[in-house]
Amino acid sequence: MSSGKQDIVAILDFNGYHRLMSEKVTGYLLLVIGLIIMFFSFINMIMVFTNKAEPVSLFNISSDSSSGSLNINDIISQLQQNNQEVTNQTIPQPKIDILPPEVLSKTLNISSHFFFITFVLGFGYKLSSLGIQLIRPINVKLKSPTAPPQV
Repeated sequence: MSSGKQDIVAILDFNGYHRLMSEKVTGYLLLVIGLIIMFFSFINMIMVFTNKAEPVSLFNISSDSSSGSLNINDIISQLQQNNQEVTNQTIPQPKIDILPPEVLSKTLNISSHFFFITFVLGFGYKLSSLGIQLIRPINVKLKSPTAPPQV
């Protein structure tokens, strides 16, 4: 009978040890995966900002005036339509772009890439933080068993 009890205690000890080691292995795995994600996303962001890599092209604004690019002719024509009752004379204006569409497109693409990489960096940080919490042992320090202080 005592042999069966010892076998059960040995199995329970092995399961406790296995569970503890499994948490540590998982913690180290999460830590390494999170650090790799953060490292590569940081390198990607640096490469995009130094113009060694292109950001993902989410915005593609063409240079046609019909596509809705912001130019001064559209603004002037709207103002002239409002003031046409006062003067019946229209003044032809040259096409002047306030902001070139290529610059606007590149700025929007870099900004969206920055926000996406920031999200990926945060995800890597959370994974690493969870891994560290699993690696770190939980130590509870109890005060000495004395009587509680009198108030």
